[in-house]
Amino acid sequence: MISHRSARSLAPRLFLTSTAAVILPLTLIGCGSSQPGETAAGQTSVSPAEQTSASNTLPDFKDKPLYDAIIFARDNDVSYTVKDRKGHTPETKNTREWKVVSQTPSAGTPFEPRQKIELTVENSK
Repeated sequence: MISHRSARSLAPRLFLTSTAAVILPLTLIGCGSSQPGETAAGQTSVSPAEQTSASNTLPDFKDKPLYDAIIFARDNDVSYTVKDRKGHTPETKNTREWKVVSQTPSAGTPFEPRQKIELTVENSK
């Protein structure tokens, strides 16, 4: 037999348990979608693989400091080579004084980690 005192302490627990039993399934129903790639509001969702491929494109470094291109390469695990317009490797001690005049592959091209980009630069001073 349950005492009057223990029945009172069970009442809040029973209420919370029964409330969760009703609310949880309703919440999960709202999370579902009718078609793959479609959200509950009918908007198209993008898979993580699609997000990654869309953001893994080379930016346009033209007319930007060599420094910016090097930071991008380091942050994105991309290797790079630097040459001047004559094809020589210049001494680029201060990378902010050099600007990119062209790049290969071109801007907007998808890239993979450890891919090599070639930067043609000129001294901006």
